[in-house]
Amino acid sequence: MISYRYKEALQTIYRTFKHRVIHIRSSKEVIAMKIIKKVGYLIVVGLAVLLIIAAMGGNDLPMILSFGVGTILALIGIALAIWETKTDKPMFYSYGKNWFGGYLNNSAFILGIAVGFFATKVVYGITALGIIATLYAIIIVALKNKSSEAI
Repeated sequence: MISYRYKEALQTIYRTFKHRVIHIRSSKEVIAMKIIKKVGYLIVVGLAVLLIIAAMGGNDLPMILSFGVGTILALIGIALAIWETKTDKPMFYSYGKNWFGGYLNNSAFILGIAVGFFATKVVYGITALGIIATLYAIIIVALKNKSSEAI
């Protein structure tokens, strides 16, 4: 079921005050902006991980082990993305006072970390980032469309 707050957000008109003119955004535009933010966060985390790996001199794990860990993390991230989309979680839904930055964890963060494990070579990492970001966007869009049709 979709939460009351989400239904209310879809039914209200979002207004942005810019140059004394009210710009009205439809609920589809708001959903599209949320999807772009989530995929953008995945790309930022993935690129940051790739830069850290490149600065450290590359991934020293054996290729089979590295790809295995990356695959497991990617599957966990995809399962978490499906759960987040079905339960309509906001982008940063986990929060704790003493987590030392742990509230930034979500499916996009886990998928971004998975990219680092696929990066046994830079080309593999960039390819994995593109594939994972595309798959993540497809999952979110497909589930959002399915849930919006149910309304």
